Formats: sequence, C-alpha cells, structure tokens
Amino acid sequence: MQVEKFFSGKNVIITGGATGIGKALAVQLTEIGANLLLIGRRESLLKEIQGELVGRRLLPNQQISVLACDISDRPLLEKCLSERLKAFNVDVLINNAGIPCADYFTNVSADEFERVININFIGSVTTTRIVLPHLLKKRCGQIAFVSSLAGKVGIVGYTAYAASKFAQAGFAEALRNELVSQGITVSILFPPDVQTPLLDSEDRTKPSETRALNTGKALSAEMVSRVFLKQIARGTFEVVPGIHAKCLAFLLRHFPRLVIWFNDWTVGRVRRFSS
Repeated sequence: MQVEKFFSGKNVIITGGATGIGKALAVQLTEIGANLLLIGRRESLLKEIQGELVGRRLLPNQQISVLACDISDRPLLEKCLSERLKAFNVDVLINNAGIPCADYFTNVSADEFERVININFIGSVTTTRIVLPHLLKKRCGQIAFVSSLAGKVGIVGYTAYAASKFAQAGFAEALRNELVSQGITVSILFPPDVQTPLLDSEDRTKPSETRALNTGKALSAEMVSRVFLKQIARGTFEVVPGIHAKCLAFLLRHFPRLVIWFNDWTVGRVRRFSS
C-alpha cells in the first residue's frame, strides 16, 4: 500500500517528536496529510516544530498539536494524554522517545541507569497502555516502536541502553502476538547509528571499544523514517534499515557465535593497542 494513501487523514501520536527520527517522521507525515500529536519534554522545542509543521501541511485543515510531558512520569502522562485522547481519535502510535547512554557500566550511576530504562522502555509501555484501549475499541490501528540494533546485540558501553532496547523488543514481540487477530498491527524499528542529536550526545562519553564496534556509517533520520513509514503501512513487524544493519541482523540470526567472537576480538584488540 502506498504510504501517502495509508497515512492521509490518519491521527498519529509520536513520542519524542521534536528531534531526530521523531521529527523526521513528523515532517514526512505532515507532508502526506496526517494529523499529528507530538509528545516531548521541552515545550519550547515542541512549539517550534509545531510552527514549522503547520507551514508544511498538505491540507489546510490538518491538525498539528503538541503535548509537553515527560513519558517517564506515569501519573502525569496518564492524566494529560487521556484528556487529549477524548478529542484526538488516534489511529497510529509511534513510540519513538528515548535517551542515550554510552559509557562503561561502572561509570553509569543507578539513577542514570533507571532513567534510561524508564524513558526508553517503561515510557513506551505506559504510552501503549493508554492508547491501546482506543485502538481495540475500533479494532484497527498501528503501534510502532523505535528500538535500535542495541536491542538485538549488547556491546560494551551499552549496558543501560541495550537493556532498555532489548526489553522494548521483547514487549513489542509479545504484544504483536497478543493483538494478531484484533485488527492492530505492531512494528518495531532496529536502526544502526542515525545522525541525530542523540548520537552527538552519546559520542561525548562513548568508550573507544564501542566506537570500534560501531563501524557502519550513520544513516540519515530522513532515510530511516521513510523506510519505517513504508513498512508500518505494509504491516511489517521487524524493520531493519540499511545494508550494514541488515547484514548484522542476518549474522545474529544465523551465526550468533561468530558475532560474539568478533565483538570479543575487537574489544581485546582495542584494549591491547591502548594499554
């Protein structure tokens, strides 16, 4: 099905919709006629992207609204989003909000570890819990998650981040199976590095071993979002953009011991040369 036809007139919620992949999704959905509700923590940034999106609307009556809320604050999110859903007849939920964490486990505080889990995983669970009854009532809709290749393979520097993304992937897989005959499709995106502010942020603390293991070229947020929207429209569950990421996903599925050996060899090589 054509992406334009599928999303035109649909009501889409995007968490973390003001930057990175979330912003790219918002721009592309606006340009093909979708109505949007963007959720993020910074109201000023949300207002800025809202103004930009209004100018990009395909149709003059498209609704572009925003909700400033930290998705890790469950009581606040339940209150604010439930109120919005009284007037916003949601068709698609894209759980995109996430924060980076790239450092050795011994450098990651307990509070920081919990915050990564609460935003990247628990936040998507809470948002889904709020939205799902509305989709079940209509017996149609889409729920999508933006995960990471770190949700498929854990490497040095990503103890908190990988834990949050593995949990999100397991939740999405179980949810897909639960909803398979109820008219609701579930999709999950496993991108490699994407050129976003999130990547710039994690680069400040990323260990040298992590850099050595992340050998693929960072993809653009625009390319990743185009691929994801196309596959959501098709009802595809697992979406892996980029040749490098596809190759790694293939190896993880069919030759997991080879991947483990290579990762361990790479870490050992970096440490030998740096000692």
